[in-house]
Amino acid sequence: MAVLALAFLLGCTDLFGPAPQAVRYLQPRLVALSFNDVDANLRHGGLLELYGSLADTALRLQEYERIPLEITATSGDSETMGFFNLLCPNRARIRGRHHCFRFDIVMQQGHDPSEVAPYLAAMGGRFNFTSGSWFAAVTIFETGNIVRNAHDAMSWPGVRFVELSRPLCLGSCPSLTVPVRIDTGAAIVSDGILQVRSADTITVSYGNPSGGPLRLQLLVP
Repeated sequence: MAVLALAFLLGCTDLFGPAPQAVRYLQPRLVALSFNDVDANLRHGGLLELYGSLADTALRLQEYERIPLEITATSGDSETMGFFNLLCPNRARIRGRHHCFRFDIVMQQGHDPSEVAPYLAAMGGRFNFTSGSWFAAVTIFETGNIVRNAHDAMSWPGVRFVELSRPLCLGSCPSLTVPVRIDTGAAIVSDGILQVRSADTITVSYGNPSGGPLRLQLLVP
């Protein structure tokens, strides 16, 4: 299976993506904000996946484009994050589109996802969730390298195979997503990580160009 996964990834043209460009921020109209309450992990070392739905469903962001939104916690932290496309095209034009920030790992028998935790941390990623001793879904917070990251993960000890994630949505999938690192403790404003404390209210805000701002709130346990 690892050989098949490796062949699938190496079959991609322009395997590791284009050279990075300076980020350009856009402000199109959004019709909804939401979050993944299934995978939400608001503990130290966790993450929160935010979603946005575009009024113009045909709009696709280029690799260097982002849609900014503000995230605050009542204990004092404030971060500006950038929405990107939820789904990225497979460059080999096979098996459809994949999640722009996530891939899945299946472990060999007798191995556990905890064994790859140091390698994932070194890559700058975090676990979305693990299932028993055989499966882990992971998030990488920078776009453009997800294929490279998945390819590199195949060499981690105990890994049986790796596959790019494909979201399962009820109805249509939202257009946009951004994963947010969550840690606990004192606020460090604008460090790219949302620091929270128990009973905090997290507020996500987007300034629509027309129709008023969108807001989303959730409570930290």
